[in-house]
Amino acid sequence: MLDSGDWAGVFRDGPNLFVRTAGSKSAAPDGIRFPLIRCLEPGRIALVDTRTQLGRTNAWILSPPRNEIVEFFAGDGIQDVLANNHTIMDTYFVEGVFSRIRPGDEGVAVFDSRGHLRAGYRSTLGSRAVDIADCYAACWESDWRIAFLPYREFPLVRLDVRTFDQNVVQTPRRLHGSSAISVSREDALFFGSYDEKRAILAWHSGDEISSVGAHSGPLRGLRGGRFLTPWHKRLHDRGVRRIPTGRGVSCSLTVNDPFAAGRVPLVRAAMARLRIKPVLR
Repeated sequence: MLDSGDWAGVFRDGPNLFVRTAGSKSAAPDGIRFPLIRCLEPGRIALVDTRTQLGRTNAWILSPPRNEIVEFFAGDGIQDVLANNHTIMDTYFVEGVFSRIRPGDEGVAVFDSRGHLRAGYRSTLGSRAVDIADCYAACWESDWRIAFLPYREFPLVRLDVRTFDQNVVQTPRRLHGSSAISVSREDALFFGSYDEKRAILAWHSGDEISSVGAHSGPLRGLRGGRFLTPWHKRLHDRGVRRIPTGRGVSCSLTVNDPFAAGRVPLVRAAMARLRIKPVLR
């Protein structure tokens, strides 16, 4: 889903998978078992099958308005895909990292918008690369910067995907195991840590951790202190409870409901100004 409201999704109709957007529906490539889909820009979509074997194509760039398909190999064990109009980023979980199938062994791989492998994290940074046994969470920080949280030590890594300059900060134990992150300037939000599965925690390096919300999940981190959550009628009906908090941190939850655009902004709280936190009950 793009900030413009453009969206794409993968849906099953009987034994067949279909790719849908607001204006089109087309059959997905054959053999996909575990799909992830991301919008590159209006009219262009990245679709991957997260599990594959060496040599089996498992990634496609689709342009439904022009009926174009570009195929490429993205590796096995894909944890997440971050994509925009110039870059596709794949992160990998443990089976991909230790599969000996490139580029999963890189931990993080950068492709251009045509599916050509531009760089791998480990091979590019060498001894400066952090250890990645499993990439638990990742998000865009800006058009050219991502943030990710790798297992085992769970440092917060901010990486420029053009220059591969990185900033690495060790996170406190309370944030370890988070399944989603979102970064806004020097602040970072963490969801679903080992010990607080429902909590949204805010942290600024050197400061105390504060709890700014709760959610049953799952969430996916977006840029700018936002998360994306699948829409559910129960959440929409129950609404949002606002609770005062001592420290303002920008946080919002955006509902992924392509069939009801009016429901998309579930929470857009200007917490720095209002000093509130969203809690879904």
